[in-house]
Amino acid sequence: MNPTASGRWVALIGAVLLGCGKSNDTAAIDTDALIDAAIVGEGTRCAKSSECPGNVCYYEYCTSLRDAGLTWMEHELAATLRPYAGEHWARIAEKALATVDLQDPFTVDRVAGFFGALGDSRAVPLLRPWLESPSERVRVRTQLALLRLGAGIEFADALLVHSSRAVALDATDAVFALPESPDRARLLAIAARSEDLAERLRDRAPAPSI
Repeated sequence: MNPTASGRWVALIGAVLLGCGKSNDTAAIDTDALIDAAIVGEGTRCAKSSECPGNVCYYEYCTSLRDAGLTWMEHELAATLRPYAGEHWARIAEKALATVDLQDPFTVDRVAGFFGALGDSRAVPLLRPWLESPSERVRVRTQLALLRLGAGIEFADALLVHSSRAVALDATDAVFALPESPDRARLLAIAARSEDLAERLRDRAPAPSI
């Protein structure tokens, strides 16, 4: 990154964080700039995640969705942008999709994971074509995203018994977050039969009221 570009990103991050530190009455966050930085921003140096627009600092550099390589990053970036999705969905979707290279399954499954974690059902029609991907990785991650959005219940049984325990654990989280229903209860019962998934459910259960 050249010094001029780096300076612009540092100034942008500073402005975003300054706005976040103000009261709700005086906050003046440049939402478009925040979205752009969280999704396609260049990595600026950081000491902690709170210094980054997307709240992800990894190996001393801010990480945007374009460069995210771990599931927790997708979820953290989605959590950061979730409050703005209602009003700024079009920009978030446009910027996220612009990071996709259909020849690179890792870019597709990254955005699928982000959309699922974002929790906005307007992503469903954007995700469905990826169910036909030749990449099993993309298909599974898309199924998980749809399940999180309440539009993929038909995939849940297979995901809960998937050979990858990471997939099964993600599916358990997605099912647990679904609204109460007979299907949810049935799927949770399936998860409870597996020791590691049952432990995941216990971890997710609310603490008993005193």
